[in-house]
Amino acid sequence: MARAVAFVLGSFLVWLVAASPTPVRRYSVNLDMPPEHRWDSIVPDFKEELNKIFQDIDTFLPDSIAPLVKELAADVDAYLPAPFAAEIRGMARAANLSLGSLVIGNIVYDVSAFCTSIVMQDNHGNVCHGRNLDYALGPGSSADLRAATLEVDFMKNGSVAYSAATYAGYVGILTGMKPFVFSVSVDQRNTGALWENLLAAFYERKHFLPMSFLVRRTLEEEVTFENAVSRLSSEELIAPVYFIVGGTGPGQGAIITRDRLSALDVFHLNAELGRWYVLETNYDHWTTPPADDDRRDPAEDLLKKAGQGEASISLLINVLNTPPILNPTTTYTTVMSAGNPSVFKTWSQKQGN
Repeated sequence: MARAVAFVLGSFLVWLVAASPTPVRRYSVNLDMPPEHRWDSIVPDFKEELNKIFQDIDTFLPDSIAPLVKELAADVDAYLPAPFAAEIRGMARAANLSLGSLVIGNIVYDVSAFCTSIVMQDNHGNVCHGRNLDYALGPGSSADLRAATLEVDFMKNGSVAYSAATYAGYVGILTGMKPFVFSVSVDQRNTGALWENLLAAFYERKHFLPMSFLVRRTLEEEVTFENAVSRLSSEELIAPVYFIVGGTGPGQGAIITRDRLSALDVFHLNAELGRWYVLETNYDHWTTPPADDDRRDPAEDLLKKAGQGEASISLLINVLNTPPILNPTTTYTTVMSAGNPSVFKTWSQKQGN
């Protein structure tokens, strides 16, 4: 027990002194409430930040997307499955925001994230998971997103069903944890046809499923690590992606490399073979990352130098706090351990790191 406690607590002081991050606000969403009212007490706190973010998104969107905003506002239920359409509609009402813009905002987050995710296992089989989420939709956008970062506990029958680090106005999940079951993060996999896939989904009037919506459904419905990996590997999506999943015991860590229809590869932890961590940025793990965006090699150098004997929350935090893994577009850093749910901590990153 003492070893497990030492693993999950680590030394947060190293991180706090080095980067001066800001702990984010934590809220609760009651899943027993009607979807239209679940976010009523949250989004008004971020109205100013959301208006700035929508301005950032407007500069980021291609011209071909603009005509969809009116259509989305008129018939959001035709495009988004329950409960997401109702939740977004409720957010728009609660904060007096454009419904169409809020829907587009939820989709843009799914296709524009550049990230680093790591799952590691220590010598005693304990597993922890960390991620940096990097965004740059335009000048100043990273700062606007930092200001809108929060943690949410999704409550069911009075208990925490799952937790997420997220942005205000966003109903999907890119970083989440189900207590005592699994943790998950999403990294973009850019294969070049993102907007084309989105347009096709809209104009064919499909009930498409953005990857962040699938993550939230998986957190809500799956009860084992294995089932979570299976579901995230198989459900149809509108764009390629990486899902990084951590569990609660030895070997429970995986990178799922996805195309739209299925998994191309599932790469597991295997400490017996010396693979005590798995690490994903935004490039297939069997390829070489580009020289102008190589976060993988510096992170691996730090992990290999430390070795599995040093695997801990502290090591994870220190790696995520080292440039270029930490960079000027990093909006937040989260560490979590599904085996010890008290460890779910998110910091908004300091401007200019």
